[in-house]
Amino acid sequence: MYLKTLTILMIWCSIATATISLSEDTTFFGIPGMSELSTEWLMEVSDTTKIGLIHPVDFEVLKLSPADWRLVALQADCTLFTAFPIDQENGITNDDIAMSGSAPSGCRYATAMCVMTTDELFNSSSDRIAVTFKVGAKIGIYSFDKWTNELSLESSFSNMEITRPIGIYWAFDNFFIVDEDSQTIYRTDESGNILGQYGQYGIFDDGYRWISDICGYIDSSNVAQLYVSDGANERIDHLTATSSDSTLHLESQATSKPIDTLGINLHEAVFIPYVGVVGLNRYSQRLYYWDGAEDLDALDRDDLFLTFDAIHIRELLGRFLVVEFTDTNHVGWKVTSFNVEGASYSNPISYPDTHWTAAMSPVYVTDKIVIGAGEYLTIDAGVEVLFDAGTSIRVDSGGVLSVNGTSNDSVRFHSMDSGEAWAGIWIEGGRLTMSYARVMDSDSACIWTDAPDSVYINSCTLVGNKMLGTRGTVRLTGAPSKTQYVKSCVISGEATNGIGLYAHNCTVKIQDVKVRNCSNSTAQFLAVTGNIEGCTFADQPDKYGILFANTGTTPNFQCCTFENIAPATGTWKATIYAALGTAPTFGNTGSSSGVSNVLNDSSDYVLRMSGWTVLPIIQSGGTGPGGRNDWYQRKAAGKYISWGPPYPNPLTAYLAKDQYWNRIPVDTLDFSPSNPAYFALGSPPNDPWDLCGGSESSIIPTGERATSSLDDDPDEFDSLFAVAMAAEINGDYRSAQDLFYTVATTGEDFQLVWQATTHIVSTQRALDPGSGEAWIPSLIDSLIMADSSVYSSWLYGNRLLASYRLAREECSEAMSICSALLNSGLPEVDSILVSIDLLGIQMAVGFGDGGGSLDESDLSFVPSQVRCNSVDDAIAKQAALFDILNGIDAERGDDTELPTIPTAYRLYQNYPNPFNPTTQIEFDLPARSRLNIRIYNTLGQEVVTLRDATYPAGHHVVSWNGKSNTGADVATGLYIYQMRAGPFTNTKKMVLLR
Repeated sequence: MYLKTLTILMIWCSIATATISLSEDTTFFGIPGMSELSTEWLMEVSDTTKIGLIHPVDFEVLKLSPADWRLVALQADCTLFTAFPIDQENGITNDDIAMSGSAPSGCRYATAMCVMTTDELFNSSSDRIAVTFKVGAKIGIYSFDKWTNELSLESSFSNMEITRPIGIYWAFDNFFIVDEDSQTIYRTDESGNILGQYGQYGIFDDGYRWISDICGYIDSSNVAQLYVSDGANERIDHLTATSSDSTLHLESQATSKPIDTLGINLHEAVFIPYVGVVGLNRYSQRLYYWDGAEDLDALDRDDLFLTFDAIHIRELLGRFLVVEFTDTNHVGWKVTSFNVEGASYSNPISYPDTHWTAAMSPVYVTDKIVIGAGEYLTIDAGVEVLFDAGTSIRVDSGGVLSVNGTSNDSVRFHSMDSGEAWAGIWIEGGRLTMSYARVMDSDSACIWTDAPDSVYINSCTLVGNKMLGTRGTVRLTGAPSKTQYVKSCVISGEATNGIGLYAHNCTVKIQDVKVRNCSNSTAQFLAVTGNIEGCTFADQPDKYGILFANTGTTPNFQCCTFENIAPATGTWKATIYAALGTAPTFGNTGSSSGVSNVLNDSSDYVLRMSGWTVLPIIQSGGTGPGGRNDWYQRKAAGKYISWGPPYPNPLTAYLAKDQYWNRIPVDTLDFSPSNPAYFALGSPPNDPWDLCGGSESSIIPTGERATSSLDDDPDEFDSLFAVAMAAEINGDYRSAQDLFYTVATTGEDFQLVWQATTHIVSTQRALDPGSGEAWIPSLIDSLIMADSSVYSSWLYGNRLLASYRLAREECSEAMSICSALLNSGLPEVDSILVSIDLLGIQMAVGFGDGGGSLDESDLSFVPSQVRCNSVDDAIAKQAALFDILNGIDAERGDDTELPTIPTAYRLYQNYPNPFNPTTQIEFDLPARSRLNIRIYNTLGQEVVTLRDATYPAGHHVVSWNGKSNTGADVATGLYIYQMRAGPFTNTKKMVLLR
């Protein structure tokens, strides 16, 4: 064990007496648990595959940022480099240590290294490390990977005159190389061309006889101050060099005194800023110290005797390093750091784990920050947080992040380097409270929540200017029973293919938010419940304005403005696109005055939708609960509303009364399909509605207004469905669900019944998705059996059931339902919609490599084309499917004719046939009939009763999943299916191949 303080022997000299005080650094560079760098210590914290130090000859610190410093040790042989971060908060673990590097061909015995950088901070993309090789006479140039701590050889160079390089220094984009054979210091460029030199062998006055080392610094006048040791001449020379002159100038020399009788060799020298120069005599284990660093002729010195076998000395961050053998076999090595009294120390910045204050600003984040269970981080107003590339803040379950900016002093989050991006703030089960913050430069999302405990984002500016792929500036996902709040924020998705606001499988309250300047789409809502109030969606994206997808998507929009958000190109040039199975509401329910929303665009379509089971709601009266809206269609040939197939049979007109149109609607020009029977328009007002809330200065939550109006005047609501919607908007999900259940079980309008059932599922998610209710899947099954359009009900009902299972966290069941649908031979459009559902389920659950719960067993039955292994993969495939759907929708057009009533009974051949495991059976009914479809085996035994119910006239489709009445899978073979309806009976054959 070393002495904690080295003994200092005071030597009187004729000029002066100098002192130096060295005390051992009890924590090596402040790293917890690390009092010294040794082979033994490295093996303790790593593993048996990392053998520690093998003859270390040099050390450097790479400052990647003010808070991210890496210690690099150069070793003479074996693996060249041992590197790890200087982590003063957490210490060093096995994962931090990297051993890497290889010598150029024909080279070995590394002797010294230097950092090739012109700035205090080391840029891993442009800066390098140079290493001298004594055997092979080359200089190797190495790059550093900050993520792995590894160094790799990029190139090497040599010069015929430099035959045994043993020391190196870098300044002014030049190398200063010490050559042992020629006893000369060469100044070269980066290719090894000699620009200047100093010294030669055997000249006693200014030449060298045992040159061995070089060190130095660049002073404030941009002059390189160099110190070179000469063992045989027992001397240290002080040289200078400038950027404009390639000559090396001798400034002064210092030699040992005659009293030094224990050995005449001076092997190495180091310069310690503000202290002086220290030399090492390995033979006598003596340190020589000159305090007159700029005037070595003064010869003032103290002699420090070492009590151990020192081999090398180095200066690092103002500290004095001593390297020694620890055993006679030269296997163990040890490096001890000494604090030098009076030295200028350089320490990496470290921050407390729990509280960042303005006094610490700026805070540099150089590694991923994880706030775990029971942990918290509070960030005060005025703090600027700068992130290294790829870093992030993640809040796990039980963790809390509080960002407390003010209107006058915000908190700023952005990358350190303008050309790089960080990974954003992730709330994965924890809590986030953020006020008055500016977040930008993220490559995934500024804020990404995943099943959080609580989220409240207020008065923030969120700019997704460096997002990769179709990622959202703000992404709200998971935890549908926990409302996520975003209020008074500005969201911008400036990056290529970026989405402004993305919400999936969650309940939201978004108020007074501006979403603008988004490249891919302004906003996307998938399986979302909640309220969006007083928001503005503006500026034209490339692909979608507002996109709604996935079953159970029922957000309510009140007092919002949609302005110029329809794409200028492509086939979906619509302000709002509601994919089949989505039911957003645009209306201020229960308000006696005031406009609900303003839709103002030069688009092909202001609202585009398809299907019949559920549709967007804009109607303020009748069976719809929506409010009054102002519609401004600025394109001469554009249409207000496009309603695509399939349509209900018999026709149920889409309710669009009490809407203001900026031009008098003409069915054949302003709506698609053009048949007037599709739309119930009534008499539109001549003037726009007043602004939201009339003269009120703030937005009153519309649900509260609706409930109040209901108490005062129940006649204001035209239907029980409207009352249920008012309760949902007010956040009274239990009352809303009870009312929706009444509509679903007593209503005669199947479109309204499916709307109510959809809201039953979405309100259940908001209530307690994990508990669920047994009657919900039974209700869906009964509607599938009894609906007037069997195929559409079967398809949508199963999609809705998958959404219900997902909300209950029955993820395998949800994926199984969607996978079975995909394997049943769906038409192309429907298969795309179900695939989008399935991708959304995978994203909601999470993936094994990212801490999620999906694994190979869960994904085994998912079709390969929609199987994903990451969120990014799922998002990309989802976007690609929307593009395909976009093209199909354009080819199909909107003016599909109304379905006609068949003139005769007919049973069609099943498709596909043969099949595995599902097939479809189509049939025609010319009149309302009692229908019975049974399947038999070849022995005439009944396998399953597929349908036994009354059906209306029309064309219908039913599906068989290859199961018997008991629910068991039937065997491969030939089966007969028989249809009985009214006077009609027919049978056909089909083959099941498992």
